[in-house]
Amino acid sequence: MNDKIDARTQYFLACAQDLCRENLAGIARTDSYLRQPDYFSRASGHYYLILREAAGQKAVFRVRYLQAEFPELVLNYLTERELAGYPAHGVWQFHTCAWLYRNDIVDLVLKDGESDLPEAVRQAIFGSAHAARLYYLRDLPAKTHTWGVRQLGWAMRYAENAICKLLGLLKTGEYQIRTVAGLNEEDIGWLMHANENWQPLEHRLLENVDEFRHTAARLSGIIECYSKHMVSCYRDTQPLVAEEAEAPPESIRAMTEPIVMAMSDTFGNRMLSYYLHGSAARGDMRADSDIDTMAVFDHVDAEILERTRLIQRSFNKLTSSVYSVDNIKQYPKFRRYGLINGTRLHHPSGGPRVSRGWLLWPSRSLHA
Repeated sequence: MNDKIDARTQYFLACAQDLCRENLAGIARTDSYLRQPDYFSRASGHYYLILREAAGQKAVFRVRYLQAEFPELVLNYLTERELAGYPAHGVWQFHTCAWLYRNDIVDLVLKDGESDLPEAVRQAIFGSAHAARLYYLRDLPAKTHTWGVRQLGWAMRYAENAICKLLGLLKTGEYQIRTVAGLNEEDIGWLMHANENWQPLEHRLLENVDEFRHTAARLSGIIECYSKHMVSCYRDTQPLVAEEAEAPPESIRAMTEPIVMAMSDTFGNRMLSYYLHGSAARGDMRADSDIDTMAVFDHVDAEILERTRLIQRSFNKLTSSVYSVDNIKQYPKFRRYGLINGTRLHHPSGGPRVSRGWLLWPSRSLHA
């Protein structure tokens, strides 16, 4: 245990050990960037309690008592067996975080557990790029803008710790910032300073949507550089291989043709592919549903984001996701089935499946 922890943390550790006794195998201090739904409380402590497998439901109830005693903390728990079976692309967090306490069994599990660091970096690249760009592109009402700022805060923290620092662990064996070619020399310093001083920055982003978009675009640019680096260094990264495009029905063409025309006229050859997905593609779109699309570009920069935002603003219900071809090549392997095969809707009658979605432009699939 770190002797420098404060009195409140020491009290938390003592209470956890007293409540769980021999069933407590470890306490790891993590952070909100590891679990996206918790970003709203990123100023609080985040902990994983590792419990003995034999503890059963009794230990879980005791964790609930612990949470009641420490409402400012976010507590999660895993059994030792769950920790041992943690996905390889995510187990890195338990190797890099601080531990208040852990026993010999946890030491053995972490020693034997393998991390797929390139896959973890890919996961972070795609997740943080998606969050930064999605909310840049939307003209949000005040309540939803608050949500967008919080998402951006998660993406910034995630980018620093699971891209910049994790790449350092991958390259040098040390969990520290690793820069890549193409970055502005001030960008990483800016990102670290923003994360260390998040609360005052959060207030400014809530009050000024232009500063919010500038921050999101700058983060997007940083992620783009790391994405390009991963593609150039790790040739095993899988490209997007879409199935042959199917001709969409007239109802979909009528709905999307003006959008496709606006995008293709604006971007020309810079836009490589444009997809329709979600409920509009499946055929179960409701009156209040968005028209979900995905645009793949040769490269994503601030100009691409701003021009896409203006187009999106011109079409009611349009929601765009924007990626570069390098981003798409970073799509995590464990999530690729949904990208390649898509989501399919089964009819209650057991009839044929509805198509996964539609490639709207061009008339061919995107290959490596």
